[in-house]
Parts: sequence; structure tokens; C-alpha cells
Amino acid sequence: MSKKLVSIAVAAVLLASMAASLCSCEMTYDYVATVKSYAPFQEAEYGFTKAADCGTVIGKYVDSPNWESRADSGTQYVDLKGKLKGSGEELFLIFRLTPVEGEKGIFLIETHSLEIDGEANSADEAAVFLYYMYSAYEGGFGSVDDFFDSLGY
Repeated sequence: MSKKLVSIAVAAVLLASMAASLCSCEMTYDYVATVKSYAPFQEAEYGFTKAADCGTVIGKYVDSPNWESRADSGTQYVDLKGKLKGSGEELFLIFRLTPVEGEKGIFLIETHSLEIDGEANSADEAAVFLYYMYSAYEGGFGSVDDFFDSLGY
């Protein structure tokens, strides 16, 4: 066998093994970008007229938001930390991402927990707080506190 033929055969085997390893790799996702682009209150039933994603709304009401993704026991989470504009309270909001079975790259995104100045809140309270952030955004308020003030809280 000629050297040229051996070189071609070796290159073909290396190329095939590289392709097989690439195909067998699990696809990675940018979970932070997924949560930032998530727009949870877009259905007509919520009554919002301003279309906005989480990254936009949270960016308006949280100073220097710090987004990080992590996995725990096979579940993917995105942690958001920062200070609420207006009050300066420390915010720690966690989103849980669950892959939708049979759909590559599609996730069910849920609020998992919320802490404000170290006070723990449930997943439901986290969802309500996110809703309040969207309500503040819809109303054009400068802070979530301004929104609460308008409600008489």
C-alpha cells in the first residue's frame, strides 16, 4: 500500500472518530440566556401590553444583576443575585429549568425560590414577585417599591 493511501486511510479513521465523538456529545445550552429571553406573562389573560423578557424587566429593577447557572442532582438552575433599585434590598431569585420530554432545547422554566434581604419565600411567592416586577414595568415605574407605593403598601 502506498504512503498516500495509508495517510488517507488514517485521516478517514481520525475524521470518523471525531465525528462520532461530536455526535455522541450532549448538546450544551446557555441556560442564563434561556432564562433572560423567557417572557412569562405574554398571554392576553395577564393584560400586559408591553412585551418584555426576564432579562429586560429584571435589568430595569435590579442593580448589577449577577446571573449564574448551575446543576444540582441533574436539575439545572439559574441564580439571579443583585440589589433591588429603590430599596437596596438584596435579591436572590432562583429559576429551575426542566427539559421538555421529546423536545431538544425546550425547557419548562419555573421560579424555584426567592430571598429578599435573607428572608426566604416559596416558589409561588417568587412567581408573584416576578409578576409584580412585570406589573411595575407595565406601569412605567422606576422601582418595584414605587409600584407597591402606588398600591398603598
